[in-house]
Amino acid sequence: MTQTCNSPLISICIPTYNGLPYLTILIDELLNSSITNFDIVISDDCSTDGTWEYVSALSSVDDRVKCFRNSNNLGMDRNFSKSVALATGEYVWLSGQDDIIMHQGIEAVTKLLTDKSELDFVYLNHVKVNEVHNQNVNFAMHLNFGNKHAYGHGFKEFVRYHDFELPTFLPKYVLRRALWERVDVTKYFDTIYCQVGVFIEISEHIEWCHLDGNYVVGLTPSDGWQTKPNDFTRISLGMYLMLFIVSKHVDWLDSSTLKGLVDKNYKRLILAFILIKTHKVHFSDKSIGEILEVVKSSPILYLIVISIFKMPRWFSLAMLKIISVRRVFRKNFLSITPQGPKID
Repeated sequence: MTQTCNSPLISICIPTYNGLPYLTILIDELLNSSITNFDIVISDDCSTDGTWEYVSALSSVDDRVKCFRNSNNLGMDRNFSKSVALATGEYVWLSGQDDIIMHQGIEAVTKLLTDKSELDFVYLNHVKVNEVHNQNVNFAMHLNFGNKHAYGHGFKEFVRYHDFELPTFLPKYVLRRALWERVDVTKYFDTIYCQVGVFIEISEHIEWCHLDGNYVVGLTPSDGWQTKPNDFTRISLGMYLMLFIVSKHVDWLDSSTLKGLVDKNYKRLILAFILIKTHKVHFSDKSIGEILEVVKSSPILYLIVISIFKMPRWFSLAMLKIISVRRVFRKNFLSITPQGPKID
């Protein structure tokens, strides 16, 4: 049995639900690490696919695996938060069940945090890989070492350096646990971005590092949320609900920074509102009102969204067709499949 220390430096927190085929690959890769001062905290949200049986058996042979099973299904945000609440590491490193953190990444982050103990947050690079049925993904081919790390202080410097990109992708997110615990994370439940809300709240004066190299692979399942109109809309608009809540609780966030954050994901916002019109995706009036309030920080974007509300449904359908035809116009532009939207 592999032994781990009582107080790990890093807890890798994995909220999981019916993700067994992916989870086995992720955990096997993490356990390839020879480092022992980390653990893997798995919060299983009442899976029915054998996930619980797998992680339970694994925890009996490797002390680095700590598994917990919820008594009832909590949903995404609550399970994210639960996995962090169960952690004991000085830092928490979140990961989706269908993403990969290369074991060399554990070693690189551990060395960084050991050498630079003043750091509060580490941000990582990642590569996106689209899942193809009946084909194995060679995750190791995306591994890339680097030593030209970027360091900074505070949230405003962070978003300027990252062109207003927020840490929405779980495996890119390593945070000092004590900072997470300062925030009432419950106010961000049901936005699907609770970890981002926490990050913004605590980040006015944080010491951060953008780690050079690449140790993370994001696998996009062939039938993921990007292909389903309801899920796409809920997740895309969840970002703006989170920003609305942030705007009410973070008094140091100035209007120009908020506008930059609102503008960053404007394509998803526009497509989500088009889908509300064309696919009759349900979103509560209260939530839409809150989204519109935060979008007001960007007058042009607000005007576009209001125009979408006023346009006839046939015009919205025509817009979807145009988006589909122009899907190759830009890398990472939004495209439409017969099942719904897909993000490259």
